[in-house]
Amino acid sequence: MTYQNPIATADACRARDDQLGALAALRPRVVYRARERQSLARLADVWLVIPEDASASAWFDKAQALAQFLAVVAGHEPRDLPMPGSWDDARIEEVATRARAWFASARPCSGGRV
Repeated sequence: MTYQNPIATADACRARDDQLGALAALRPRVVYRARERQSLARLADVWLVIPEDASASAWFDKAQALAQFLAVVAGHEPRDLPMPGSWDDARIEEVATRARAWFASARPCSGGRV
């Protein structure tokens, strides 16, 4: 699997309003390991638009993805791979603003529920 493949697949899923398909496309370890802004922005955006899942594991997965994205955005030299359909800085900042708002209002899980 090439690195751009998960991003292209996620974008195609989002174009047909398949948020869960986009989430599945962006979950390979390569997306997390690369710590690349374009893919993490898409992953964060998907987590922010899908309905909340009451499971503790989904809450943790969402929090982990949003935290990694915000850490990359806060970095001094964010790494973007040049690719068709790259998101501009304004769009990435809009996702970062929503991610920060989610953390500000998020409640920790207890008993397997959010």
